Amino acid sequence: MSTMTVVELTDPTPPVTGLSLVRDEAVAMPVPCAARPSTKFVHLDGPCACFFGGPAPEFPEVTPLTRPHLTLT
Repeated sequence: MSTMTVVELTDPTPPVTGLSLVRDEAVAMPVPCAARPSTKFVHLDGPCACFFGGPAPEFPEVTPLTRPHLTLT
């Protein structure tokens, strides 16, 4: 049988360790739209918030298509 211990925190701020898991200047990356998974829509401003009336997704950046080819020598 498991038990649960309740501990009251006097200082909710975490201790300063000098380590950071997130860079100061985070790189903006497109996030897929969770409300429309069958589309290629992405959110450029953060995680999908379509279910809560958040900003609309956008079409992803267009990249040129390349076809594999063989070169005969």
